[in-house]
Parts: sequence; structure tokens; C-alpha cells
Amino acid sequence: MPAPRKNFSERMGYKSSQPLQFNSMSRALILEIFNFVWNAYFYGIGSFVKRAPLISSFKLEDIMDGHPDTGLQDDNFEKTWTHFFHLPAFKFSEQKGVPVSELYTKYMLLDWNEKYDFLEFCITQLKPYNLIVKARQPSKLVNSSVLEPNASGFRFVNSILVPITSPIDLNTIKTAMITDNSANHIENAVVELAKRKNQNTNQIATEAICGVESAAKQFVQEKLPSINSSKETLGSLLKTIKSQNLLTSHKAYSESMIKLYGYLSDTTRHGQSSDETSEMSLAEATYILEVCSAYINYLTAELAD
Repeated sequence: MPAPRKNFSERMGYKSSQPLQFNSMSRALILEIFNFVWNAYFYGIGSFVKRAPLISSFKLEDIMDGHPDTGLQDDNFEKTWTHFFHLPAFKFSEQKGVPVSELYTKYMLLDWNEKYDFLEFCITQLKPYNLIVKARQPSKLVNSSVLEPNASGFRFVNSILVPITSPIDLNTIKTAMITDNSANHIENAVVELAKRKNQNTNQIATEAICGVESAAKQFVQEKLPSINSSKETLGSLLKTIKSQNLLTSHKAYSESMIKLYGYLSDTTRHGQSSDETSEMSLAEATYILEVCSAYINYLTAELAD
């Protein structure tokens, strides 16, 4: 993903480039997130939304199914009103219904981090009305058209917002997430990475190395069917990969992973630091996740060749 092109003022030095935003949002980013969501999920909705009251024992889609006045944008609005903002559904049965401008009002009152909650909710829970957004996948499109150009410090990996390091690293992690033999571990690591509070960086590293172990077990099993790899540790699997020349590239790749595994074995035990008072830095945990993801992708590609 290329870096966004600087505008005239930035190129000529009249205006400094926007630094990455990790603990705040510029007004431009705030408005562009809302505009994206509005165009993708609500554009074309009327001045008011009127509906019968929700019945708590039924799902929203069951109640609305077959309703002659139901539109996708209306469904998205009511779902956001009741499920994200947790506002009363009876408002939709009143004479004038709910003014759609209330969506913008409620959004603007959110803290900056809650605006990301709002974006995640829309991406994961609503159905795109805009066909272009639907065809290109909302999470990918909002990355390239809103978050990156406006220097957000976060990007979607699948449907999870995570702090960024570089576009290449995110692609590496995303590819590892969809690998069948390690998807759960890498996804668990990404979910932990995405937390803003009570984040366990040791757990990120532990899940990442467990992902490598899962991938290595499948790799060795397919390359050497005589070995029951399911009972092997990652350390023994990596030594087998190296000694049996199972990878076509230089042995240094396996040697580096052996050293990383040894370091993590000494440092963490099931997400806990060997020194319970210390925890690895976020930068270190992110680096380990990236390296492990790259190695998983490497093993998967070797099996595909």
C-alpha cells in the first residue's frame, strides 16, 4: 500500500505532515469516518425513521423480514440506535420517529476511542448499502480511503482494528491469520494487540509462537509422514526442519526461529513472564508477532510449491 501523496502545502513546506494519531483524532479524521459510514450504510435514508417497537425476544432481522416499508438503510439505522447507542426502541413508534440527524449528534459526542468502536460496529454488524463498498470490502476500503490518508494510527486486519507498524507487516499478519493451521493463535494475538486496556504483551508473543508450532507440525507431517509431529515440541520440529533440509532456503531462517523460540521459552510461560514483575514492551511483542507470521506464511508457501 503506497504512502498517501502529500498535498501542495505539505510538499512546499507551508504545512507540516500530520503525525500518526494513536491517542486522539483530528477533526478531519472524525468527519471522514462518519462520512464513510454514512455513505456506506445510511445514504438515502429519509428525514425520520419510524418502526414498530422491538420485541426483546426476537432478533431485529426476524421482526423486519417482509416488512413492506423496510429498507436496508433503515435496518442499519435502527440496529445502530438500539444495539450500539443502546437507546430506546419505542422512539420508532412515535409520530415523527427518530430524526436521522441524531446519528451524527450521538457520534460527535463519543470520545475519540469510542468513535473507533462505532466504526468497528458498523463494519462488523451492518450491511453495506453502497455497492462499491460491498464489492471492495468495507474494512479494506476504509483503510485505504480514510484511515491511511488521515494518518490514523490504526488499521483493520480483517474486522479488528489494530495499531499499525507498516502496511507490509499488516499484510503479513493478515495472511497468517487466514492460514488454517494457525488461524486461531494469530487471531488471538491480534485481538490482544488491539486492546487499549489490560493488554498482555507476553500473551501476544505466546500466541504468535504457538501459531508457528501449529504450522510447523503440519509442515513436518506433510514432508515426513513417518514422524508423528503432533507430539513434538516446536523446538524439536524446528531442529528436524533444519537437519532434514526441509526448507529450500538457507538454514539461517530455521536457526533464527530456533533462537527466538529458545528466548521465548526462557522469557514467557503461557503468557506469563518468568519474572512476574516484568512484561515485554509492545514494540517487542509486535515484532515477534510479525516475525512469527512471516515464518508461518513461509512454511505455508513451501507446502504449496
